[in-house]
Amino acid sequence: MPASVQMTTAQTVAIGVTILDQGKPPQPFDTLPDGVTITFTSSDPNIAPVTVRPDGMNADVASEKVGTATITVHADGLATAVLDDTVTITIKNAAVGSLNLTVGAPTDE
Repeated sequence: MPASVQMTTAQTVAIGVTILDQGKPPQPFDTLPDGVTITFTSSDPNIAPVTVRPDGMNADVASEKVGTATITVHADGLATAVLDDTVTITIKNAAVGSLNLTVGAPTDE
């Protein structure tokens, strides 16, 4: 995975893993292998919540508000080892969409 991704509050990003077999050459699995679990976790779901897709190997990261969150992907049940990977998601404001004027109550001088 790339080390970081920048996006705006008007965007989402797809993330996913590819699991390879031990063949020569290694071939990717089309579905999540039996006994393997993949978890996707956001360090701050208020900034960048993660929604795992039904295949269990892909997810979507939304942008809820400006800030930074780390998405951790954890793979367990692999023959070789338990593996983790991370990506830092930085969310910035989208383009200006409107202007809201606030007016206070009148006061005596």
